[in-house]
Parts: sequence; C-alpha cells; structure tokens
Amino acid sequence: MPGLNSSNVPGVAPAPTTYSTLNSTFTAPVSTSTPTNPCTSDTPSAFQSYGPFTTDASAAPVPAGYSQSFSNLHDKVSKTGYIGYFGLGGYDTITCAAYCNDNPTCGGFNVYIERNVGEINGEACPSPDRRARYFCTLWNAGVNAKEAVATAASRGRPGEVVAGSNGYSRVY
Repeated sequence: MPGLNSSNVPGVAPAPTTYSTLNSTFTAPVSTSTPTNPCTSDTPSAFQSYGPFTTDASAAPVPAGYSQSFSNLHDKVSKTGYIGYFGLGGYDTITCAAYCNDNPTCGGFNVYIERNVGEINGEACPSPDRRARYFCTLWNAGVNAKEAVATAASRGRPGEVVAGSNGYSRVY
C-alpha cells in the first residue's frame, strides 16, 4: 500500500504533528521542530515509567468491534503483515480504530508512545531532548503481546524507547 498516512485515509481527518516533552507540548513539522531543552537529564527508563503515559495506556477506551490484546507494554508490535502507520495528536485508540476500519485488510492495531531523541548528542549532551511521539500501526491480522518485541533502540537508535503500548484485535 503506497504512502499510508493520516492525510490520505477517506473520512478521517489528519492529526496534527504534535510533540510532547515531559515538560511541554508544541506542534511543528518534524524537519523544523526545535528541542525546547537540548540537554536534559531525562533517561529512557524515566520515560517508560512516566505516570501520565501509564495512565493514558491504562485508561484508553477499547474501540467498538475490537478486543484489547495487551496493555501498557514497553515494546511495539513487530511481525509480518504490516500495513502502515499514522502519527497521532495524542493517545487516541478511537482514531486508530477508524484508520483500521477504513482499511479492508486491517485485522488489528498497536497504539504506543515513542521517545524520540533530538539531533544533538555527544559528550556535551549525553542525553538529548526527548519528544514523545504517538503512533498507530496497522496490521493485517490481530496482534498479541508475544509480537510486541520491537524497540526503537533495536533499530540502532539508542535512547529511543517505547511506553504505553496497547494492542487491539478486530472481533469478527
């Protein structure tokens, strides 16, 4: 499926590209966003244990027509059958379900928060500014906790971790 993103799904309004740090939220395109504090003392483990992320995942509604497969994990789904992903403006299982519903091959989805580090790094800035980015990934079959095994760090991006990962499978 070519270029799947929130701007080309019929009937679903595109979400703003919103980035949150643990101290502030701002909206900006990826290429021009500027870290609010380029050298913070935040750590990947602090990001994963951040209370509001846990609350978002735990309190997220289960969309009609889906069952919850897992909740509040620190990894995202990685398996065959990937359809595409969407950036979300916040923790929004209902919008993600709408994206899945609009795709006839979608059988499940994963909503999660990923810690993306800023561009500044090195000895002077060992822990660059982090941004919480909310994602929705679509899959051609239901998802389960055993498939939630991928972290951003496993893709060669140290310091990027996942929090609040929830999985949902379509009920037929």
